Amino acid sequence: MENSLLAELKGREYYLGAVYALMLECLGTATLVYGVNMTGVHPIGIPMVFFIVVMYIGPISGGHINPAVTLAVNVIKYKDWKTNLTWTLLYLAAELA
Repeated sequence: MENSLLAELKGREYYLGAVYALMLECLGTATLVYGVNMTGVHPIGIPMVFFIVVMYIGPISGGHINPAVTLAVNVIKYKDWKTNLTWTLLYLAAELA
C-alpha cells in the first residue's frame, strides 16, 4: 500500500511524506463526506466531488478515501502483509478521524 513516490524517500523526508499522505487521506475522506451531505438534491455533485478528490489525492496517497477500499487493497496485496498491515491501520485511522 505504500506509494511508490514515498518509497523513494529516505529518513526524515519519508516520515514527512507519510504524514502528508495520511493528512490528505483524512482531508479527502472529510471532503467526500461533506460533498455527500451537501448534495442531497443534486446527485451529480457526488461523483464530481469524488472525481476531484481522487484526482488531487490519488497520485500522492493512492486515493482510497474510503475504509472499505483501504481494506480491499490490503487483501489484494497480501504478499507483503507486515508493511501492508501497518499502512492499513494508519490509513484507517486517518480516514476514520
